[in-house]
Amino acid sequence: MHGHAVVYRLHALFLILIASGPVRADLRELNEANSAMKAGFALSDDAAARLAAASGSSSDARARIALLAYYSVSCKTLPVAQIKQRRAEQIFWLIQHAPTSELFNIANGIYRIFLTGDQFADPDAFRQGAALWMKQVEAHPGDRAIQQNASRFLELGDPRAASGLLRDLGNSQAVGSLYGLMLLGVVATDYRTGDSRVTDDNARKSDFAKEAMAELRQSADAKLIGGAGFWMAVQGGMLYADGKLDWDYTGTSHELLRRALELDPTVAQWYALVDQPLPQRGQRPARVFGTSMAGLQARRTRGVTPVYSPDIKAQGIEGKVTLNLLIGPDGKVVKALMTGGPQVFADSVLDAVKQWEYKPESSFTFAPAEVTFSREGVRI
Repeated sequence: MHGHAVVYRLHALFLILIASGPVRADLRELNEANSAMKAGFALSDDAAARLAAASGSSSDARARIALLAYYSVSCKTLPVAQIKQRRAEQIFWLIQHAPTSELFNIANGIYRIFLTGDQFADPDAFRQGAALWMKQVEAHPGDRAIQQNASRFLELGDPRAASGLLRDLGNSQAVGSLYGLMLLGVVATDYRTGDSRVTDDNARKSDFAKEAMAELRQSADAKLIGGAGFWMAVQGGMLYADGKLDWDYTGTSHELLRRALELDPTVAQWYALVDQPLPQRGQRPARVFGTSMAGLQARRTRGVTPVYSPDIKAQGIEGKVTLNLLIGPDGKVVKALMTGGPQVFADSVLDAVKQWEYKPESSFTFAPAEVTFSREGVRI
């Protein structure tokens, strides 16, 4: 994964947040779900059998998550039909008894059932799961977490229903991300990492995909257009590098990202992919991850303080300048975008910030930043 162990680690939650918007994760519950999932990946066959026997009537969501992870990735001894059935049992239980579980905020595919694309694909089980999710949505009107989680289950099997839920949430960026998957023809993702894994030309040429492209070309919603272009570039890059895509997606992803940047030039992560070339086979492009302001500050190895002009200071002009930053894998600032604050500080801040340096990583990183000008001086 180009230097990353697995996408399900918590750092990758930001990929979900990019695509899914404002529903917030409970970090304690997220850690518990993540730990249960990783424990499930590591279960031996004997340990899984004991856990399954003990959890038959259990209300412990953690045990269900662990078993779901085991059946999705680690189980090699049971017949495929039996694994499919046991996966579905755990998923159905979680939908009915833990529909707001933080499992659905982890970037993987274990909680999905696909219509096609792999040995565990099961159209009948997908339809049962979809019906259970819609029942939960109807039973909990206004519950944003349930709507969002339902959309994640539905997105590859019933993208029209999934996009309807996301529109009800007012989340056009997530709708765009879904459109990006449909334009690629994605029909299945990796159970462990959540990366797109299987594409189908029939899905790419479906009426829904055609309608999505028409809407994107007519829209003036930067989040919708940028969400589609960004996610198409991220997932398309991995698929092409892995030999799972045989056509050049970059013309469409570049078109969408350029239009999005014309509408809103302050979204740092879009710059990482707007001109990204078609990758070489076997060489996945660097990923793009978001982090918090504090997280990025902790990585900074060089900080240049902006000049506080004596003339400006003498006029008593103070204030906070806010920015969006994009950091390259080498730790250098690729893009610094001012998003707020007194314009009189713009040149000084941008000149200084472009010289900041960070601990190198294998990915691009985007995050907000602040510079404060006050009587006491400049704080970065």
